[in-house]
Amino acid sequence: MISTAAKAAYGTTTDFNEAGYLLADGTMLDFSDKKNGGPPGTRNLDHQEMRNFEHKGKQYTPGVAGFMQMGNIRLMPESGGIDLMGMPSGEQAQTLRK
Repeated sequence: MISTAAKAAYGTTTDFNEAGYLLADGTMLDFSDKKNGGPPGTRNLDHQEMRNFEHKGKQYTPGVAGFMQMGNIRLMPESGGIDLMGMPSGEQAQTLRK
């Protein structure tokens, strides 16, 4: 499953300010890039990371729109915005309320 690969590749966070995407299961992908020395508390990776990423030697190329069509929500913590293509799942709604 691509969401599982994305979690493994980027990690997850509970800090909205570090998040790039809110997955259908309610977890947020960590786009702070802390694991590569990025500062915590901010989103440092671009959403275009979803264009092409690797996990365990396999390439994934969903792109931003393709990843969002899978039910994932693009988060923009720097402006407080979100970008979605459908209704949030119950888990996503719960995370957004927090």
